[in-house]
Amino acid sequence: MDSVYTAGEFFYWGNGLAQIQKFFAETGAFSLSAGSLHFTNEGSSSVKDISFRSSDGLMDLEIPRIETGWNLHSTDFNVIRFDSLNILDPSIALVIGEKKEKAHKKESPVSWNTNKLNIRNASLQVSSIKPGDSLLLFSKIDIRSDSLRSGPGLPFGFASLEARLRQMTLKNKDLSISVPSADFLSTGGKFKKDTEQVFSAAVRGEWHQAGVRLKKPGLTLSSDEIEGAIDDISFNSKDKRDLNWLLQHISLSQGNVRFETRSWTGSLNQVGWKAATKELHLEGLKMNPTLSAEEYFKTGWQRDYITVAGKNLDFNKFRLKLYPNDTSLTVSKILIDGVDLTTFRDGRMPREPGIIRLMPTILMEKIPYPVWVDTVLISNSSVTVKEISNKSGREGITPIRDLNAFIPGFGNAKHSDSLRIFADAKIFDTRVNPFYYAEKYHDSLSGFTMRYRVYPMEFARLNPVTEPLASLKVRNGTADTVYAHWTGNKYAAIGNMKLYYNDLKIRVLNTSDPERKTFKLDLINMLANTFILRKKNREESVTYFVRDREKFVFNFWVKTTLKGVISSVGVVSNSKYLKQYEQDRANYYLPEFVFKK
Repeated sequence: MDSVYTAGEFFYWGNGLAQIQKFFAETGAFSLSAGSLHFTNEGSSSVKDISFRSSDGLMDLEIPRIETGWNLHSTDFNVIRFDSLNILDPSIALVIGEKKEKAHKKESPVSWNTNKLNIRNASLQVSSIKPGDSLLLFSKIDIRSDSLRSGPGLPFGFASLEARLRQMTLKNKDLSISVPSADFLSTGGKFKKDTEQVFSAAVRGEWHQAGVRLKKPGLTLSSDEIEGAIDDISFNSKDKRDLNWLLQHISLSQGNVRFETRSWTGSLNQVGWKAATKELHLEGLKMNPTLSAEEYFKTGWQRDYITVAGKNLDFNKFRLKLYPNDTSLTVSKILIDGVDLTTFRDGRMPREPGIIRLMPTILMEKIPYPVWVDTVLISNSSVTVKEISNKSGREGITPIRDLNAFIPGFGNAKHSDSLRIFADAKIFDTRVNPFYYAEKYHDSLSGFTMRYRVYPMEFARLNPVTEPLASLKVRNGTADTVYAHWTGNKYAAIGNMKLYYNDLKIRVLNTSDPERKTFKLDLINMLANTFILRKKNREESVTYFVRDREKFVFNFWVKTTLKGVISSVGVVSNSKYLKQYEQDRANYYLPEFVFKK
């Protein structure tokens, strides 16, 4: 040292140089060693081969090299200043146990600051020893920070801190997360001690190609290729961070999802979420029962085997609140594009008694928390209904294609008058437009009105469903007008139908062998086409159907339509339906209906 002097209780010097080899210190709490230390005022100082171990085994730190610019000129350590601090290839292992009451520590009187901090290629490993659970975190980290400081009244703070995480993995018994790379920037960081340590800062960041695996009894979930970001936020460690917090501050630009429960299996090719505008995007949806169709129907009862495949689902202003006593969902608009729904039922199996299928508005009212969607728009979608006849053993298929729908006001949270559906579609390649359905909210009877118009059609297009399910083949016939209007409730429907057609001819088929011809069938067909069926029709007819409440509402719509067809072609008279309606009207609380030809 040169220019050494004293002032008060401290030593001062001009330039200094120090070399220390094989440093070692040990207390009851830790051991610390270093291979060598080189100090100088005129350049870079360094410490090599640092090793720190806590005596309780909860912390193990290895640092091959530290380089620092430290202009140290006195023994006054009340203020310590580093021009720069570079920590190279450190490795730290931490073990987290159950929280213990810590003894109160006096605040250090020493202030220190570092203009530049660089931690390069750090290896971090954190594990837990909590009973009944385990946790393992590993990551490579690079950190760069400006203006780190600490001192009385401000235990720790920084102007900015950049962190880059690489090869991060987090695992416990149920969950594993992998993040190949992530970058975060924090500014204005402050640690303050009030009743507890509180950290606050402005934070933003992004991560790439992340993956998540979750496995619990009855649920397996995985997600890959997740691209996301944390928007600019004012972070405070005292704030509650749950799913509500995540939805407010985290955005996703990419990621796929796969899940499996005891009942359902599903996947999404892409998930997107914009926190600022509350927009949720789902792409490539697939859902089906976890069991195969063969296994599914071994349960012994008739059930609908439902599969869903969707191109795009977009939710605008998606607001979800999840709190113990305050859960709700509101959406401004749902756009459903290219969704294909298929239902399959084996009519040969017995139906489970006592299972009542609720009407749509009652189903929504059963949701245990408020749900409301201002508008639902469905485009370019389809529904396919498949059923095996219990008589013929053959499969009938009803295809609904090019389905477009508009549903204003959907849910249970607001007092809208009715659930309303405006739609158009193709059934058996015949356009249905318009279709209108309105069912009253907050009505225990689920009172409804339904009407639709069908464009001109060839009856022979119905054969894919009439042949296997009714053993009936349409040989000829063209309808130029089909219009239906019904009213009803959860018990039954009554209304009228205009089915104007020409040149109707049918053939009744052998149930077990459709190609087989017998004298009995020839006689039945002759009588049907000559005496029973109307070859043409220009009269309005009645439709009346008592709902099978163990089947879904779609079955209700189809069967009511078929009843109208039957009366239109002359198999059943209008008077028979009207008589049945009058007998049932009081029991089923049906609306008044007056039939006018």
